[in-house]
Formats: sequence, C-alpha cells, structure tokens
Amino acid sequence: MSYSFSHIINVVSAAENAELEKVQRVTIESFRRAKRNLNPGVSVETVAVTDKNSTADVSFAERTAVLMRSVGDVSSFSATRNLPIVSDILDEGIKASSADYIVFSNTDIALTPWFYNTIAEYLK
Repeated sequence: MSYSFSHIINVVSAAENAELEKVQRVTIESFRRAKRNLNPGVSVETVAVTDKNSTADVSFAERTAVLMRSVGDVSSFSATRNLPIVSDILDEGIKASSADYIVFSNTDIALTPWFYNTIAEYLK
C-alpha cells in the first residue's frame, strides 16, 4: 500500500520575524531529515505557503501557495500585525497539493526522523 502526503507549512522571512525564521530553519531541516527516512510506499511533498508580500525562501518546497489576505484584512486589532488566517493557509495549501493526505504544522514544530512513516503506520 502507498501513502502520499502533502505537508503544509506557513513560512516567514527574517524581515517578517527574525527569531521565528531562525527556528523555522531547524524545522525545515527536520522535514528534510524525515523525508530522507521514508519507507518504501511513503511519499511526501512540502507545500510552503507565504504571505503575498513575503520574501521567505521557499526553495525547500516542491509546491508553493500565496496568501492574499491576513487577519488585518478582516478585522481591526489594537496591535497591527499581518498574521495569516489558518483556514486560508489550509485552503491554499490544499489547492497546491497533489497528495492523498494533508499534514499541517506550524513553522516552529520540528519533526522526528520517523514522523511520516509513523503516520503511514497509523493509516494502515
């Protein structure tokens, strides 16, 4: 049996959030490591979702998607920040996907080397 996953991640640039971008580099490397450890029959594509004005490096991803709005476009808040809307991240990421299963995680969540294989085992 084979399992194909699209792993959606909302990425940021150092200009948007320097501290988060540092953590994100660790996360992206953990994606690479987990993909190097895939069992036969398990495939993964990464979908990097960014803000329309972002300069984030998305070269690690097989697919990309762009967000056209942020929370500031739908409501007013005391602090002005262009935070993404989670449903938009998922909607755009899914549109860019070609896999059977969707995985979503935040940019600050590193994966274990056996992450995708474990998900495939649970699906069995």
